[in-house]
Amino acid sequence: MSKRSFYRHKKIVSSIILLIVFGLSYLLEGDQIKNTISKSKERENTKKELVKVIKVVDGDTITIEGGKKVRYIGIDAPETKDPRKPIQCFGKEATLKNKELVEGKFIYLEKDISNLDKYGRLLRYVWLPLENSDSKVNKSKQNLLVNDYLVRQGFAYAVSFPPDIKHQDLFIEAQKEARANNRGLWANCPIDQSSSKCFISGCNNQLCTSEQNVASTCLFKEEYNCLQFSRCEIQPDGQCGWTQTQEYIKCLEELTSK
Repeated sequence: MSKRSFYRHKKIVSSIILLIVFGLSYLLEGDQIKNTISKSKERENTKKELVKVIKVVDGDTITIEGGKKVRYIGIDAPETKDPRKPIQCFGKEATLKNKELVEGKFIYLEKDISNLDKYGRLLRYVWLPLENSDSKVNKSKQNLLVNDYLVRQGFAYAVSFPPDIKHQDLFIEAQKEARANNRGLWANCPIDQSSSKCFISGCNNQLCTSEQNVASTCLFKEEYNCLQFSRCEIQPDGQCGWTQTQEYIKCLEELTSK
């Protein structure tokens, strides 16, 4: 075989390998999306608003037509925009994945209890129509719960802010799956449990901090009783916080249903 033929053959083989790798990656992501849909499908029968995403701000925030910002309920992606903090581990990847999923596309917004957060952003669950997502037509009638997908694939982690906990049990289950399978930030952002310790403090034992005896207001909230079902420990962002459990979510649901 001549040198020229050898290099041509090598180039063809390399191209075939790249196509195979790309194809496998595409199929794998397709399976991940199908898995997320199957987990959340029974929760779709709620009133939703159809809007178009103009811009993705970060891994858990978007801007829709009209300029309003939407903060995804029940999840928290690593920070990339907070001027008080450096870009956190896996923050860029989370932002890119969110862009890949929804930027420039039509989505459905689902409200829970609260309408806005303290920054004036809409608090919503985000559902992505999987077919014709750049138009208002959804022939497949299959919608991906983006909040769930980002947690399940390790681009964000589950965090609840009562009273908006409608799908929180799903997100906690998604986080367990992501962590068990070492996905995303769970593989790339190791938590050094040995270098830090967390303490429960506050007037009502409602705080989980890296310092002991942190003072707080003594205004009691009934939801603090549910913290007994959570764990005070290092979170994926390296900070102390409450790890929420199914028992915690159940406790909150019982409170909000009263």
